[in-house]
Amino acid sequence: MTIVRSLIKEMENLDKELKETRKKIQNLNKRKKTLKDQIVQNMIRSKEKKCTIQGKVYTVQEFERRTRKKESEKKQDVIDFLKDYTNKPDELYNQIREKMRGKKQQTFVLKNDNSKNKKIKK
Repeated sequence: MTIVRSLIKEMENLDKELKETRKKIQNLNKRKKTLKDQIVQNMIRSKEKKCTIQGKVYTVQEFERRTRKKESEKKQDVIDFLKDYTNKPDELYNQIREKMRGKKQQTFVLKNDNSKNKKIKK
């Protein structure tokens, strides 16, 4: 049992370290995005399309981005499309979704029964 306890202790320490690292990465990515936005705005304002610094070429490009659809919107769009080809579009949609899923496997997972999400009964 002492081996299991030491392994769990190490796992918990790694969880803490990963949490801190993820937070640092999140902050760094926010700063990077802010800097990129400022660079793009300054390059547009000065009407520059290209900038070369230390042998690296940075360009400002305009592009189109698609917005994400909600899962319910995607489902409804597919069902509307399938209505042209079948009289049971919901059933066909469910069959297609099932075929796209991976195969089931039996695995073992370590669960923490003392998690903060559980309500304590008094």
